[in-house]
Amino acid sequence: MVVQTRHAVLMLIFFIFSSCASGAVIFVDNKLADDCTGNYSIANRDNSGSDGDAYNTAQEAADVSKPGDLICFRAGTYYE
Repeated sequence: MVVQTRHAVLMLIFFIFSSCASGAVIFVDNKLADDCTGNYSIANRDNSGSDGDAYNTAQEAADVSKPGDLICFRAGTYYE
């Protein structure tokens, strides 16, 4: 019984983490001159990379996000 319960818990944890991994990572970076769709560079904080999408404001990121997406805020002060 204990082995079956442990197995069920491990499967549940695996399912939760695998479903979270399917979402996109969206960045909010107030130092951007313009939005970056698919060409954001985390290292350079500009549109010279391939790390994903980035937006100037939290609202823009919220508007394009879907369930399961992760929105990461870069350091800075944001005024909405």
